[in-house]
Amino acid sequence: MAIPTRGPRPFAGMMNPLTNHLRGPVPLKAYERKRAKALRQAGWDFPDIAIEIGRSEKDVRHSLATIRTSPSKPARGTINVTLDLYAYLKGLQLPGEAMWETMNRQFGV
Repeated sequence: MAIPTRGPRPFAGMMNPLTNHLRGPVPLKAYERKRAKALRQAGWDFPDIAIEIGRSEKDVRHSLATIRTSPSKPARGTINVTLDLYAYLKGLQLPGEAMWETMNRQFGV
């Protein structure tokens, strides 16, 4: 039995705006980038791709460069405590307060 799933969301695969800002303007047009990416995945070298699409090797390298940025707001954290201490912290937690807010309040952060 197949697991029902939703299709990809409209912006799936889009570049993060922060990454786009850090990278700067991309010299190749979208269709050139797509062709260069396909050629690179097929095992072509950068100089050969540059000749094929008629652009400089520097432009091809810049357009295909992958930039990884760390997330500015991590999704979740872990507290490494015993179950007794966790129960104590849950008792200190105010209504509607996240555990990290409780911890910050207790540590005076």
